Amino acid sequence: MRRLVATLSAVILVMSAASSSVAAPPVTSHVNHFVGNFDLLNWSGTVVGHIVVDIHEPTESRLVSGTLDVYWNSYDPAQPPSSFPFVNLGGAPIRESHAQLAGGWFYDETLSEPWGYSRTAGTSGYLCDYAEPAVMGCRPFSVVFSQSSNPDEPRWVGWQFVANADFHGLDMTPGKGAWALSYTRDTNT
Repeated sequence: MRRLVATLSAVILVMSAASSSVAAPPVTSHVNHFVGNFDLLNWSGTVVGHIVVDIHEPTESRLVSGTLDVYWNSYDPAQPPSSFPFVNLGGAPIRESHAQLAGGWFYDETLSEPWGYSRTAGTSGYLCDYAEPAVMGCRPFSVVFSQSSNPDEPRWVGWQFVANADFHGLDMTPGKGAWALSYTRDTNT
């Protein structure tokens, strides 16, 4: 009787494993992906905010290329840091920014010596800035997260956005937190 129960259990286990492997999508061991959860620093080293980002290539099964949320440090609107990207919204300082992403891209670029190569993840879409509950404004933006193969070179975050019909750019560096860029090939989306 014990052998019968053991044999029956083994058959059920094999059948359940086989059916789950048929239903599961193929596993890809290496994909383009960027994930970060770190402080944003201006070039003088001042923490201006904290970003939580997860970017991947958009696909037919995963249309949106990820998420991006920024929690800006509070500051005196009369004395904002010169590198703060979004100075105010109707006179109120921006407290949070949340993105609706339209695409994600990844590329590898050979740099001149001694920098080696740069690996970059980027995204674009609309960034909505919030000053207080129900006070918000949105604008087109793009951002890249780049790292050099040379460990002595800093990682950097490059913002481009439109404000008051003008195009602006701003570079920052990552501070404390996590940064992970997985690159397998160049993309165009």
